[in-house]
Amino acid sequence: MKIETTKTFTDITDLVKIPKGFNGLVNIFSRHTTAGVRILENEKLLLADYERILEQFAPKTGFYAHNIIDARDVPPTERINGHSHIRTLFFPTSETIPIVKGKMLLGKWQRIFLVELDPLREREIIITFISG
Repeated sequence: MKIETTKTFTDITDLVKIPKGFNGLVNIFSRHTTAGVRILENEKLLLADYERILEQFAPKTGFYAHNIIDARDVPPTERINGHSHIRTLFFPTSETIPIVKGKMLLGKWQRIFLVELDPLREREIIITFISG
């Protein structure tokens, strides 16, 4: 599934379509090294706190060896995104959620987010159902 990110935290919970009566697991996986999948609470002030902490932890203007394009075996047009890679320490590439009778067993406030850590763009997630 392709998703065009428009912000750092995109709630994708409702995009996960569970087959009626399904029991098992669902895995939501990001195919990108600078975008993660995380279960978070969808509360705007909390999401703003996350963004502030990310900027403090790995500021966009910080020094990152990854940004020395001339020292790497990559095209000269490669993205300058060392901060994005460092920020992925907080966000795994996948989440696995149990499903009973066609419903994900998320907690009251839990939502599934695609977390964009690089410039906004199209991303791909893979949704896999594992019957149990």
